[in-house]
Amino acid sequence: MKYEWNEDKNKLNQEKHGISFEEAKEVF
Repeated sequence: MKYEWNEDKNKLNQEKHGISFEEAKEVF
């Protein structure tokens, strides 16, 4: 699976879910 880094989405995701993309990708 390919991941594309987007800092704006990362910040929104952290606020909404309390987890960053960096942490979330560890799950997959």
